[in-house]
Amino acid sequence: MPSTERNSRSYFLLSISGLLIYNVLINIKIHDGLIPIDDSLSYFNLIDSETDSETKTEADLLRHDDGIAKSPPPAALASIQCDRHGGANQTIADGLVYWYDIPSDANYLNPFQELHQTEEEEKYVIFKKDPAGWNNVRMALETFIVMGVSMGRTIVLPPEQNFYMLNNKKSKVQFTFDDFYYLNETQNEHLGIKIIYMTEFLEEVAMRGKMKHRKTSQPSFPPGNRTNWDKATGKEIKGLYEWIGKTSFVESNPWQPTECIAFWPETADAKKDEIESLFQVSSNVSLSLFASDPFPVNSSVKERLAEHKASRKSLCLYHKEMQEALVVYFDENSRLLTPFYAFHFYENWKQAIWTKRFVRDHLRYRDEIVCAAARVVAAIHEKIGERNLTTSDVSFSSMHIRRGDFRQQYKQQIKSAEDLYTSSKDMLSPNSTIFIATDEKNKTYFDPLKEHYDIWFLSDFTHLLDEVNHNMYGLVDQLVVANGEVFVGTFFSTFTAYVNRLRGYYSIRDEKPGYDRGELRSSFFFFPGYKTDVMTKYSPIKGPYWPNEYPLGWIDIDKDTS
Repeated sequence: MPSTERNSRSYFLLSISGLLIYNVLINIKIHDGLIPIDDSLSYFNLIDSETDSETKTEADLLRHDDGIAKSPPPAALASIQCDRHGGANQTIADGLVYWYDIPSDANYLNPFQELHQTEEEEKYVIFKKDPAGWNNVRMALETFIVMGVSMGRTIVLPPEQNFYMLNNKKSKVQFTFDDFYYLNETQNEHLGIKIIYMTEFLEEVAMRGKMKHRKTSQPSFPPGNRTNWDKATGKEIKGLYEWIGKTSFVESNPWQPTECIAFWPETADAKKDEIESLFQVSSNVSLSLFASDPFPVNSSVKERLAEHKASRKSLCLYHKEMQEALVVYFDENSRLLTPFYAFHFYENWKQAIWTKRFVRDHLRYRDEIVCAAARVVAAIHEKIGERNLTTSDVSFSSMHIRRGDFRQQYKQQIKSAEDLYTSSKDMLSPNSTIFIATDEKNKTYFDPLKEHYDIWFLSDFTHLLDEVNHNMYGLVDQLVVANGEVFVGTFFSTFTAYVNRLRGYYSIRDEKPGYDRGELRSSFFFFPGYKTDVMTKYSPIKGPYWPNEYPLGWIDIDKDTS
């Protein structure tokens, strides 16, 4: 159970009470840019009614006058206890917490959750784990879980298996997603969410003859009638998903985040032509209208959709045939490699805010990873204190320097350490302490940087990571670099991108300068030059989507939705 300040018994009773009350009531083509094969570090080895008839410009029609309102958090920041996870300085551990406990969010039901909970037959949605590195896997998982929640379906997660690049045999090398997140606890705490693993699905659904072959309509069973596919080989897993593809609904037009947006209407019975009219009315709107001046999160559908759609010209809809299917399967043709909030659009702005909070507050790394990061941060503070005896300032800055497979994929990003210094020196204080996350194993590469800074790596603190699987060191790295006073990262890296989203969450929590506009004024990229300071100011969603995080993911995330 996550270590958060919550009276577990009261919370459980509250959730059960809510469920009982509810039951009583209802017994009624790719954008320019390459998609990476991997982004992991290998460590150690819509037509709104107009109320104003005056003539307005296009910009006037697409903007409210009230600006972005500052909204207090609806609940307290969570806390963390590291006693069971190797210990950590409590103040520092609390400083790494960005997620909130929001009991009211746990009782929220979206339109399709309400729809499917009135049906007698439970319905499911399945996807395959992304084949690339951890941060691509994480991104696709977030997008898929949000999709399953938005559909109101039971989410079926993949069996325990190997993850690309997480192959250090000093620790276990086969994982479920509960090894990274608190998914079981999350479903127990939310009224409308159910998450299961493949074994349970196969036992309770497939082996009871409920899966029908799409061509013959006859009952079909998994290969060899096998239900437990944990630790199966890649070839075996492939056979399982081929069978799932033949017995589930598979969208003939794959959902591709680079080509369409997933539009979630305010009501489950919304008509397709009504939704499409909302989409079309926001067409041909120039990005320059809101490139540096964001719409409030509670703007009209027309305004929000104009910003959200970017260059995408079509919709992905949860249509009637899909709604009626017992199992919906998103195969490898629907690669959900995009920030979840850049793909999913909600007609109801409150559902959009709820979804962003859900991911922030629940799809977060487990406590043992956070506590390990807290120990590393404390050790860095100690090193700074030993070096600077005359000051109490123990702040440090951070870098993510991605090399590894970028030598083949993004050669333009591979620079000498001297070039990295030149591009970032104006952002950092001379002789300051820098923590570097990197996949570069040859540490002499960093010697030019050491001439100007006091440099530290996670490898300097491995004695503090006994509680952590070796294959999760990269997750610890992310949390540490996310807490740097200034951060300089590698563009095209989804590791760096997620660090920036974490920094967005911290910015909101701490009300840092520019937080109300989603600006990260101390986050930068080494290269390319035209992207160096892109995170320091508001920028709307714009392709390519996968290597970026956008202010839309955290701006005004705690706005009151009651």
